[in-house]
Amino acid sequence: LTNYSKAINLGIYCIDLGYASINDDNYNALKYLEKIQTVMNELNLVSQADLFSKRFKENINKKDSIYKCIIRSYNEANEYYRRNNREDVEVMIYTGGFIEGLYISTQFARANDEKAMSLVNNQQKYLDNAVSLIKIYCIQKEAEELILKLESLKSAYYGITPDTKTLTDKQLNTIKLKVAEIRNYVVN
Repeated sequence: LTNYSKAINLGIYCIDLGYASINDDNYNALKYLEKIQTVMNELNLVSQADLFSKRFKENINKKDSIYKCIIRSYNEANEYYRRNNREDVEVMIYTGGFIEGLYISTQFARANDEKAMSLVNNQQKYLDNAVSLIKIYCIQKEAEELILKLESLKSAYYGITPDTKTLTDKQLNTIKLKVAEIRNYVVN
């Protein structure tokens, strides 16, 4: 795997770790922790990986502490890449987290459920951010294909404004299919 793929998967694993933790699924949380530690080591985040693993294991049964631990480690990784002029890796971690967060959200969202629809709808700004950041920082050939796929997802949001309270079944299904396609592309 390239650093590009590793970084995207790191973002995905972080979201999955958070999701497993929130749902008291310690077994899967520890599996994701292992994956995160492996990828962080491969991306030269050895000291951060060890510290993250230690913090996580110490707080595994404290949801609020786990959340803080994940956010702190995410921010530390971003700062490391920023200091070392590797914003491309930072952007891919962000993009992987965005993709997985939207994927999970769409799996549970139901049309006309205002709260869930608001969550899916609010992802538009993160989608716009991801596309803009990839265009600025990522020059890899792999990034070009991802941009095309993310632009296709943006088109699924056509006609949906930030004020939209609910989505139709068709709108939700279109977004759900597009994000699943992108997720399958980046994890395979």
